[in-house]
Formats: sequence, structure tokens, C-alpha cells
Amino acid sequence: MVTYLLGAGASANALPVVKGFKERFRLFINDTFSLQIVNEQISTIAGIEPKLNGNDFFVNQTNSLLNHFTPDTFARKVFLEKGIDSIEYKSIKRIISTYFLWEQFKKDSFNIPFIFDDSDVINYKMTLEKRIKEILDYRYDVFCATLLQKNPSNDLILPKDVNIISWNYDWQIEKSIQQYSTGKMLSEVLKQNNIYKLNGTANFKLNNRKQESIKEFEFDEYNYNSDETKTLLLDINKGNKDKELTNLLSFAWENKDDSIITNSINALKQSNCIVIIGYSFPYFNRVVDRRLFKAIDNKKIVLQYPSEEEYLQARSNIEELIPPNSQCKIIPKLSVEQFYIPEELIV
Repeated sequence: MVTYLLGAGASANALPVVKGFKERFRLFINDTFSLQIVNEQISTIAGIEPKLNGNDFFVNQTNSLLNHFTPDTFARKVFLEKGIDSIEYKSIKRIISTYFLWEQFKKDSFNIPFIFDDSDVINYKMTLEKRIKEILDYRYDVFCATLLQKNPSNDLILPKDVNIISWNYDWQIEKSIQQYSTGKMLSEVLKQNNIYKLNGTANFKLNNRKQESIKEFEFDEYNYNSDETKTLLLDINKGNKDKELTNLLSFAWENKDDSIITNSINALKQSNCIVIIGYSFPYFNRVVDRRLFKAIDNKKIVLQYPSEEEYLQARSNIEELIPPNSQCKIIPKLSVEQFYIPEELIV
């Protein structure tokens, strides 16, 4: 059995890691606010502090997020200061989810008005427009084409001896599998495969009161450039959709669903090979990481990172987390053009 542990680097060809995040986030704010700017005939906004409203809660939250190292860092800070049920914490989770929705919308064109006088952001948009349009990291496509198999119901799924544990709350893995499974919702893809998302998913479920159930809200139906999409994103962030939508982003530190961590631990215990791709081992994940890596002993651990420096840092973190006197064999893979697939998975 093989278990993959994915970090942000596993989606780096479609989504920003730490480098580039703030510029891309400002593009998101540009796009989200552009319709309101036009509607309200606001002509000038200086710097990165839009003056849509003197005390606009959404604006204040986005500015605060930009002042922190990563979105997770700010979310953790608000969680510790205000608590899980606070307006502030729910707001930052909405912002993070809608940002990742925006990143993963299909972008046939990228001609949005720039409401910030920010040359760095404008230049960033121009030089990386092609990458910004990419909604899926191409490596997932090769990964799925290599490993997916038909089950008795004729659905394409990952082999039973492949597990995915992901710290990422993007849709990259399930969306890639979905492209091979016509008609399947993302939630169905997750249920059919051994995929454990420690932080949930940056997406929403639609509360369908007529059926008295919660259905997944398929955002693929929305055109990225439409006013409907921009209005929807803005409404969500203002809290106008709270009664209709449920946010699926649920950070591991919230301790809401321990079954995901338990299932992840069991997957690691049963695996002979563990492949770790692009995970930076942030300190605020350390409590969960200790639980996960305590289950790893006498395993082959493959570390796939773009540089020797990042590999050595990951190795150092792992050696602190695995049990003392562990007999694990740690192997570097410094090529990141494709996800590493162990020989035992290639039939």
C-alpha cells in the first residue's frame, strides 16, 4: 500500500504557494470588487486599501490577511484570539474559500479593470496570465491517467492500495479525478476514493430546504467573467449567503472531525511506502503531524521537493516527528515535473 501526503507544493503549477500569493490575492480583490466599483461609480482607489465603505468588514479582513505570511497564519491567529464561532473567524474562512474558488474557476480571458493603483500587481498579472488561467496542476492529470482503474460499477477510481492525505483545501486531486468521471460531483469523488483532506475543502454546500438536505454547490456552472459570479463572491464574503451555503473549509486545529485524522493514521500504518510532496511542515500543524508520523515506523519515505535545501528541511522535520530508533528509509526525489509513482503501483 502507498500513501501520498500532499502539501501546497503539490498544486504549485496552478495555485500560488507563499511566493506570489499576495499578488494573486490582490487580483482576486480587484475582480471581486470591480463590479461594485462600476455599480457605485467609484472612480479612484489608492494603494491596497479600497475605500468602498469606511468600516467595511470584508475590506478590513482582506487587508489584515495581506499583512500575514499566509492565509492559514491569519486564520490561526483569529481562531486563537476570537474563537471558532466568532464573526471574524467565519469571515476569514469565507474569504479563503472564495479566493480558492476564484483561483479554480475556468478563466478563458482575464480582462478585469484594475481598481488598485499597484504596478507590482499589474505587472504580475501580465507576466503570469497564462499560469493564472491554469485551474489544475497538470501533474494530477498524468497521475490520474496512470493510476485510475474501473470499479465494478464502471467508475474510474484510484486503486484501493492508494491513499491520499492532503493538507491542501483546494480541489486539485478530486477535480482531476472528476474529469475522468463524467457526471460525478466532487463530494462523490471523495467518497469513492481513499482521500483524506485534513483541512476540508475551500468550497460550499447549498442548503436545499425543499429537500431538507445539503447538496454540493457546483461552482463549475458559473462563468468566471460573468457579473453573476462576481456578485455571488461578494455576497458570500459579506455574509449574505450564510443561510443558504455551508462552508466546507474546516481546519484540522478545529478538532471537528477526528475521523479524518484517524483514517489517515490507519492509512499510514498499513502503508509500505509514503510519498510526501511539497509539504512545508508549518508549526501550527505540528500537533496533528505528531499523531500522523507516530504511526510511521519501518517504512520507505520518499520526499519529493524541487531542491536539496527543501528536501533536507523536510527530512529534518520528519526525523523529529517519527518514533525514536525508527527504521524508516528516507529517499530524496528532487525532480518535480511529475508526481513520483513507486514501482509497486505500476502494473
